[in-house]
Amino acid sequence: MRPAGLLYIASRIKHPDPPEDTYNHWYNTKLIPSMLAAAKNSGGPALVLRYKNNDVSPDKFPDLALLPLDDLAALDSDAWTSLRLRPADESVECDVRQYELMQRFEGQAAKPGRGTCIVAAANTPGVSDAEFDEWYRKQHLDMLSMVRGYRRSTRYKLVPTANERITPGGEDIPRYLALHEFDNADFDMEQLRMCARTEWSKRVVGTYRQMWRDNWGLVHEAGDTSRRL
Repeated sequence: MRPAGLLYIASRIKHPDPPEDTYNHWYNTKLIPSMLAAAKNSGGPALVLRYKNNDVSPDKFPDLALLPLDDLAALDSDAWTSLRLRPADESVECDVRQYELMQRFEGQAAKPGRGTCIVAAANTPGVSDAEFDEWYRKQHLDMLSMVRGYRRSTRYKLVPTANERITPGGEDIPRYLALHEFDNADFDMEQLRMCARTEWSKRVVGTYRQMWRDNWGLVHEAGDTSRRL
């Protein structure tokens, strides 16, 4: 048995064709249902969340699918190894990653339901893994929980060998991923920035060797929608 974790699939159209509606048809009628079926066939609960990137810059992936897993070993089953995550014509580029669950944090008061926005922060710190984890647990998450609209955070660590097998070059992906969930995209960015201005935050963030941040809006959820990341 492997730890609980997350399957992360960012995607975008690779060529001018197919048109957007064809891409969305593949996404909603092929990719999401096949992910749900594979999760169920490998013996676990199934939830797939689809997000759109609020940053439309051409270098950004516009779509993100997330599937939480109780046991990452499910991805080694026949149901998953036989699954095709890209269209047969290779018209879609995908960034596929596996993450191991590190921490779930609900804030001072847990909120029911799901927010419609997540801020995804991926980074590789220069401080030790132990200090990075301590900073998150003892200060950073508590400060984030005071930002207007905050709901919860889920933290993950990259599974590097699995990612290199799925997406060559995966060793260049930041080591850690944190998904910070908000009610909607109308949170206070200045409050969010304040969370990185303590002396401890400056020490940790100032050592980042990699830092990727994306703001994603929820557009579709399928499967067991009572489940959380």
